[in-house]
Amino acid sequence: MVVNFESVFKYPFKDKNWIIKILIGGGLWFIACVFSFFFVPILALLPVMAYLMKILAAAKKNQEPVLPEWTDWAGLFKEGFMAFVVMFCYYFVVGIVLMILASIPVVGCLVYPLAIIVACLLGPVVAIALCLYLERKKLAAAFDFKVIIEKIKANLTDYLIISVVMGALVLVAGITLFLAPFIWFYLAIVAFRLYGEIYGSSGPVGSPAGE
Repeated sequence: MVVNFESVFKYPFKDKNWIIKILIGGGLWFIACVFSFFFVPILALLPVMAYLMKILAAAKKNQEPVLPEWTDWAGLFKEGFMAFVVMFCYYFVVGIVLMILASIPVVGCLVYPLAIIVACLLGPVVAIALCLYLERKKLAAAFDFKVIIEKIKANLTDYLIISVVMGALVLVAGITLFLAPFIWFYLAIVAFRLYGEIYGSSGPVGSPAGE
C-alpha cells in the first residue's frame, strides 16, 4: 500500500464542524497536560482515546473518512478505558525496560533519544493491537503477538514511514506550547486513520490466539 498523506491530512477539514470537534478533543488533551495530578489526565484522555478508536475502526473497514460526532459520552469513557488498558500495558513494559537501561553507565545517556524512537516505533504495534481488540471485542486479542508481527511484516515500509513522519511532527508541535495539545489531537486523528487503512489493506492475517 502506498501511503497517501495528502488526502488523510486534509480529510478532517472537510467536516463542516471540524473546528468544534478538534477543539473538544484538543481541549481534553490540554486539560490532561495542565492538570497532571491524581487521575485527571487519564479521565480527560479516555474520551479522546475512544474517539480515535472510532476513527481506527472506520479506517480499517475502508469506510468514508469523516470525523465522528462527540456523542454517547458514557460509551466513550467505557471504550476509552479499554484502549487505555491496552496502551498502558505496552508502554508500561517498554517504560520498565528503558528505566533499566537508564541505570546502566554510558547507555543511560542514550535513553532519552532511544525513548523517542521506541515511542514512534511502538505506535503501529499499539494501533494493530487496538484493531485486533475492535475485531474480537476481547482484551486478550490485543496481545496476539503472532498476528501483530505478521501485520507489521506485511506493511513494514508504510508503518515505518508513518512512524517517522508523525514522530517528527509531534516533536515540532511541542514548541507551539498552548497550541500543542490541539495539534497533537489533529495529528493523532491523521495517524489513526493511516494506521487503520494500512491494517485493512493487508487483509486477514493469522488466526486468533487459541483457535
